[in-house]
Amino acid sequence: MDLKGVTLGHVARIGIFQMKKFLFYLQEAAAIRLIGFHFINIVPFMDKILALMTPFMKKDNLEDFFEYVPQSILPKEYGGPEPECSELKEKVYSKLKDNREDMIKFEKRHKVNEKLRPGKPKNASDLFGIEGNFKKLDID
Repeated sequence: MDLKGVTLGHVARIGIFQMKKFLFYLQEAAAIRLIGFHFINIVPFMDKILALMTPFMKKDNLEDFFEYVPQSILPKEYGGPEPECSELKEKVYSKLKDNREDMIKFEKRHKVNEKLRPGKPKNASDLFGIEGNFKKLDID
């Protein structure tokens, strides 16, 4: 994950509860199994925040990154032979726009039958408790 351009203002907008939900989604609900995270261009304050939240994300050596991601597929900004990130971003956006209708058709065809899911359904209140704050509680 490239954190280039992230500022303290971005961090201030993320609440702990939202981060907890996001990390739960990544670990339990995402369609992929995460083995680890690799961050590049980390600013000093982000390193401290990430260290508090996820101790397994300590790797900050680019050589370790190349063990998992071949340098031959990286853009020029990260020492690879591929075009720059901005150019790659434009290519992906263009492909998405060109294939928009096909993607919408694909999404409509693929649905999940929740009745076939084993176990009790999980919802946010079961996993994280009740959201909000309780400043005043009147009991009669």
